Amino acid sequence: MEERILTFNLTKLLKKKCRIKRVPYLLRLLREKVKRITKVENVEISTEFNQRVWRRGIKKVPRKMRVKVVKEGEKVRVEAV
Repeated sequence: MEERILTFNLTKLLKKKCRIKRVPYLLRLLREKVKRITKVENVEISTEFNQRVWRRGIKKVPRKMRVKVVKEGEKVRVEAV
């Protein structure tokens, strides 16, 4: 089991995206970035992290988030710190 703590600047990722559907786009982007970093295809996002991102609605995304990435064999779990 391998753990990493990463900080993502979310405003930088969403600079060119329209405001209407920012959170679903962000989750897809985050999943792709974690796949690229850990080199594992199966990425799960925890419900706590999902709730924290969706807390302010679909348009207002948090500026920065610290994420704990836990790699267990062929599966990666993304959790909020």
